[in-house]
Amino acid sequence: MRDLIETVFRQVPRAVVVLSTLLPNRDAQDKVNVINDGYRQLARSYDNGVNPPKKVILADMASVMDMSMIWDGTHPTVQGEQLMAALWVWAIETANERRWISPPPATDRFSDKIGDDAWAAIIPFRFRGTTHVDSRWKRHEKRTWSRPV
Repeated sequence: MRDLIETVFRQVPRAVVVLSTLLPNRDAQDKVNVINDGYRQLARSYDNGVNPPKKVILADMASVMDMSMIWDGTHPTVQGEQLMAALWVWAIETANERRWISPPPATDRFSDKIGDDAWAAIIPFRFRGTTHVDSRWKRHEKRTWSRPV
């Protein structure tokens, strides 16, 4: 994980990395605990005061979730998803309050304009949600993309 984070900072020195711990897992919790301890230690290693040169914030999902928020041993329930979303928002807002987030520098490496790039193909699509029931009789929201008629 450190190599991945360092690669991000080499490519985008002003990036802000939100590092998340893993969710509880019924079948591999011992491994999850080892990985999460490593992620916490890694995040602390980047904590160099008010304005660190490499900005990493930890979204510690494991500290707020338990197996009651995991419906199949691996995936979060709706309540778990809501809690995860709240923690992501907290991490991003905290990074912003620390003034870590700033506009990106101008570049000629790529264009953000809508037109002849991939965004032009995505814009005509609309998001719609439907529900389905899987083999374990759990309700899930299924998200699909459709082109408007």
